Amino acid sequence: MKSPRYLALRLLGVLPQDLRRKLVQTIAPSYMLGAICWIEHPDDGTVLLVKNTYRDKWVFPGGLVDKGERPYEAAVREVLEETNLRVELTSPPVVTLDPTLRRVEFTYRAKFVDGCSPDDLKIDHIEIVDCGWFAPEELPKIDHEYDGLAQAVGRSDDAMQLLYATWADGERFLTPGVK
Repeated sequence: MKSPRYLALRLLGVLPQDLRRKLVQTIAPSYMLGAICWIEHPDDGTVLLVKNTYRDKWVFPGGLVDKGERPYEAAVREVLEETNLRVELTSPPVVTLDPTLRRVEFTYRAKFVDGCSPDDLKIDHIEIVDCGWFAPEELPKIDHEYDGLAQAVGRSDDAMQLLYATWADGERFLTPGVK
C-alpha cells in the first residue's frame, strides 16, 4: 500500500502547474520559502541534479522550508531525504525572490561531510525518479523556476551574493560556521 505522502505527491503531479501553485499558496504562508543545494562531485566538478515525481525537468536537490525551520536546516534536510547524501553548506545563500510566484529561494553551495561520498547516493523513489551528475556548462533544461540560479551559483565564490536578513528573534539566516 502506498503512503499518504506518496499519494499526495502523485496527485500534486497530475494537477496543472497553475493549480498546483494556487493549492500550495492557499495552505502555505504568504511567501513560500525554498532551500536548495548546488553540490559538486569532488572528483570532476559535475553538479548533482534530480527529477521530482511531480516535475518534468531537472532541479537542484532541495525543497520547501518547514514552518519553524531555518533555510539552511531545510537545505541539508532536503538533500538527505532526497538523495541519502550528508552535506555541509560551504557558502552564504544566493537569495532570489519571485513576487509573481510568491517564492523566496535560498541556494547554497554544499560539499559532502567527512565519511560521505557520491557512492552513498540513493534516491527517494517516493519523491525523486532520477538523478544525475552534469558538467556546469552542460546542464540540461532546468525547471523555469530555477533558470537564474545555475548562473548565479555556478560563478566563482567571489561572485556569490551575500544577502543577510534577520529573523524577528534577531538570528541571521546564515549557518554559524559556514566556511
